[in-house]
Amino acid sequence: MRLSIVSLIFLFLSVSSMAQVDHTRKHWVFGKNAVLSFDNSGVSNVSSGPLNAYTGSACYSNLDGDLILSTNGNAVYGKNNELISVLFDKPPTIGHYDALIIPKNEAETQFYLFIIEIGVGLRTVDVDIENKTAVLRPGSFNETGHASNMTAVKHCFSDAYWLIFPDNASRFYSFLVKPNSISEPVVSIVPSNRGNVGDFVSSHDGTLLALSSYLGDWAEMYDFDKKCGTISNPRILRKAEDKNNKPHGISFAPDDKSVYVAWSHAQSNLLQYDIENWGSIANAVNSSENINDILLGIDGDLYLNVHENGIPSRRIHVVRNPNGFGGGGTRAVEDIATLPPLTDGAFEFPTFISNTTGGGCGETGDFSKTVFIDNKNRCTNKDVKFIAEYIDNTYDSIRWDFDDPGSDFNSSTESNINKRFDKDRIYNVECYAFYCSFIDTFDFVLDMKHPPSFSLGNDTSLCSGASVVLEIPLPYDSFIWADGYLNASRTEELGVFEARISYNTCIVSDTIEVRQFPDIWIELGEEYYICDLETETTILDAGKGFKKYKWTPTGDTTQWIIVSDVGEYIVVVDAFNGCQGEGRTVVKRRCDLEYHIPNAFTPNADSRNDLFRVNGENIESATLHIYNRWGEKIFEGTEWDGNNAQSGVYFYTVSINGYTKKIPVTYTEKGTIHLLR
Repeated sequence: MRLSIVSLIFLFLSVSSMAQVDHTRKHWVFGKNAVLSFDNSGVSNVSSGPLNAYTGSACYSNLDGDLILSTNGNAVYGKNNELISVLFDKPPTIGHYDALIIPKNEAETQFYLFIIEIGVGLRTVDVDIENKTAVLRPGSFNETGHASNMTAVKHCFSDAYWLIFPDNASRFYSFLVKPNSISEPVVSIVPSNRGNVGDFVSSHDGTLLALSSYLGDWAEMYDFDKKCGTISNPRILRKAEDKNNKPHGISFAPDDKSVYVAWSHAQSNLLQYDIENWGSIANAVNSSENINDILLGIDGDLYLNVHENGIPSRRIHVVRNPNGFGGGGTRAVEDIATLPPLTDGAFEFPTFISNTTGGGCGETGDFSKTVFIDNKNRCTNKDVKFIAEYIDNTYDSIRWDFDDPGSDFNSSTESNINKRFDKDRIYNVECYAFYCSFIDTFDFVLDMKHPPSFSLGNDTSLCSGASVVLEIPLPYDSFIWADGYLNASRTEELGVFEARISYNTCIVSDTIEVRQFPDIWIELGEEYYICDLETETTILDAGKGFKKYKWTPTGDTTQWIIVSDVGEYIVVVDAFNGCQGEGRTVVKRRCDLEYHIPNAFTPNADSRNDLFRVNGENIESATLHIYNRWGEKIFEGTEWDGNNAQSGVYFYTVSINGYTKKIPVTYTEKGTIHLLR
């Protein structure tokens, strides 16, 4: 497979452009002019169509629910049942065995139509709905042992389907069908003697296949390798009773936990085989009519068509809840629909693809992308990162071809690789991803350019509170700051800032770091103490290592100063990096404590000795506690006015706080005080 990519990144989705979902089987066109239409609740309409084929019809409905393609193997019809092409001029009942439609693109406009032509083999038709063409390719595939039925399974990770059909002996052929190519078949030999195949289907996850051997009188189930296309591990689905014979229609339940087989001759039964409990068989339906084909509808129910005495019937039956098991032969709801007059249901419903999703290779992890370019760089001065992110059980190996023959590094088998391109030109890079006997090819077109000159400037350091203007210089086609800032110019104080510009498809980025010089710390100390009453002094030192000093309020310009006055002092220093710092301290008074305590006072309001208090110098605080002769405290405070007290002797304690040699001290005194009136 080859995918052309002219973009910055390639995402390979597990639900790919060829993916098909349940909407494809909204309309069933089959038999003699019969059409069944469905919605999520079941059959919504019964009408007439253009086909006339007892076997081997195929049809396709698009995402909008419109029938856009149908065929009986001889003719191809498009929208509104418009005839696109007559492929074979043969009677519809003998021209071919089976037909199958596989979409080529997500738009659902181009398709492969595969037909097993009787006596010729597998034929391929390219159908274009928009241009209304259906072109039969020359040649055919016809190995020993003619094939009569086919099915398709979505590859587990590649953008492809497996087209699979058995011959009537022991071989299976698996073709890897990609949007633009069809591989040679993978041949699996599974010993068998199946004879004429009645029906051939896949499970809904694509990991199992089942066929009915109409002449061999048994059905068989197999394992299918969705990665490599091989078939193995056959298991016989035996009839439950001797009266069960001639198996024809076969279908897996929606949950793939059981498989249904229609035993269609004489005594007609629909038997259900439990896959998880092998050997457990239930009789789902007993029918007086012969059950032909069984097919799952988009509503999740299983539909049956029948015939009587070799004549196809217009009656359609249904089995509700096909995930359930058992039923005692009574699970069919008969006549859920009746085809219009002049139509009949034929022996087979149309052929659809049951498995349309990836996965199923035992892979682990999120397979949302495989091969891509990790960055948007297209500049010759920087690496381009190529990544092949394939997970377990997908690709076996890869090889890159960088289209750079003049360099020493033109190819690599590494999954993740950085590559720098030196020339201003277009490079056609290819990645080959190998698995089994197949190769997926991913193409990248890189238009490398020499980068423009772009710089935000050198990293810089700022003083605290300062800022710098950052400017993205011209020329550029567009720019973006990594943090989402919208203007080309910005003013910043601190941080790391990255900008990216695009110019002539080249993307260049630059980063500038704006740092801040450490704050200048001046260890002046918080407080200093002097007794200015005694002409004491102290030294204030701002520390060395600065370019300039300026003291306030003294106006000195030296590293240290001698002060003899109390108050606040400030120094401003200029560092050699151009930044300034400031230090502050306070010089406080601390003189030695002196005090005396009187032994009497006369609170007679003559302004002489009216209060009892501690007298002295440099007293920070003094707290009195006064007691009467019975030991009762009658006052607490700094000075006592004797209010409401009788003349007499009182007891006191006092705590006096101050400083001695700059050290805080507390003195406690006790005594008596005479109150005289």
